[in-house]
Amino acid sequence: MDEDNNFAIIIGEFSEVITNRTLEDAPSSPLNFNVVQVTGSSTTLSASWTQPSTLNGILTNYTVYCRISSKQFYSEQIPNSNEFTVFNTASPDTTEVVLTGLEAFTVYECYVTASTNGGESEPSNNDSARTDEDSPTVPRDFIYTKITSTSVTLEWRRPECPNGVISEYVLEYDNESLTQPITISIPVEFIEDSDEYNETNITVEYLNEFTDYTFNLSAVTGGGRGTEATIDITTDEDVPSASPENLTGMFSSATSLLISWFPPPEQDQNGVIMGYNISYFEVDNSDIVTYTSTEETMINITGLMVYTEYNVSVAAYTSIGTGPFDSIIERTDSAPPFAP
Repeated sequence: MDEDNNFAIIIGEFSEVITNRTLEDAPSSPLNFNVVQVTGSSTTLSASWTQPSTLNGILTNYTVYCRISSKQFYSEQIPNSNEFTVFNTASPDTTEVVLTGLEAFTVYECYVTASTNGGESEPSNNDSARTDEDSPTVPRDFIYTKITSTSVTLEWRRPECPNGVISEYVLEYDNESLTQPITISIPVEFIEDSDEYNETNITVEYLNEFTDYTFNLSAVTGGGRGTEATIDITTDEDVPSASPENLTGMFSSATSLLISWFPPPEQDQNGVIMGYNISYFEVDNSDIVTYTSTEETMINITGLMVYTEYNVSVAAYTSIGTGPFDSIIERTDSAPPFAP
């Protein structure tokens, strides 16, 4: 006799009819178990099945078991011997559930069982599916490895949780003089042999000298753009790229000239102006050039010839070197006449 069936026993021609039911037993396995990705959701999968062919009682519930089957990176793989755990318990009149609280872009292997008060069935067929992609976490160890006056080399490691296939990194950088950030797209490919991506560094060129910059780096997957890593850098000093401004002169005596100027424009200083180099010579005798320097923005050059034209040149310098010179020609005053 089958479990959970009514039966009757007749004893003799006119005996009493006795009716009874056998005890429940575990049902047969649910059929056609299927797990599929839920598009647009990185933490859910959808599972469905059909009722067992033999119930052997009254169904009380279905139980879905799952385990992580595969992750994105080889170094993170979990052996298939890891145990299945209960992910969902469904009512007996349900043959489809949504599995929630899963990890993004991860393959889960699942099966379902059916239960009566007589026990739990054998597992259904196993099926697997991968959760959808999500936006990545922040790139790790975002640092600079080399800075010049006009460039910086940046390096990083992939996000700890890419949550998908990284298609590119987006690098944005900005400074106070820019009206909007400059954006660089860095396409990448996943290299299976190395279990990593092929691009994790970049050299950014054509920066301004001795300028503060903020760099923001994020990874992009099919699930979106991830959290930014940020680093602040200052490019190195360089020689000034412009000469001092408003260079003027006048005689201060018959043997001296007073020369004054303003520093180069701020955007052309390219560092901290430490002082100014000055050279001068007689216009009619350029073989003898005299050099001097000052930290001020004026100088009184003394010991010159009376009523003589001089070419005077001034250039600013930083710790790196001297920038371009600007020049003027000025004449010393005439000497007063001798008394008779």
